[in-house]
Amino acid sequence: APVPSAFGASSPPAPGGSIFGTPAAPGGMFGGGGAAAAQGTVNGTASVPFQPTTRTDGSSSIRFESITAMPQYEASGKSFEELRFEDYSQGNRGSGSATSGAFGATGAPTTTSAF
Repeated sequence: APVPSAFGASSPPAPGGSIFGTPAAPGGMFGGGGAAAAQGTVNGTASVPFQPTTRTDGSSSIRFESITAMPQYEASGKSFEELRFEDYSQGNRGSGSATSGAFGATGAPTTTSAF
């Protein structure tokens, strides 16, 4: 006789099944599409340089300073964290040429003192 396991399942889950005794949802964790089925074809941010996006809302214009608001990246449905992860996975960690301070601000220039 099968021995019940956790959550009432009659045996350990089969490969591809869940621990709750039901088939696993297709595509990834929580039923999402997973990395292979990500929306769009954007793979990081190296292919399209950043440009602020302006949209009209009624009679006023709104300027977005977010890469995820750009049409090329918005269509992918990816967050800025996902785009950063793709960049890092490809070895793209930025130019590193600018001195940066807190929150991306340019750092103070280095000066020398006679004292």
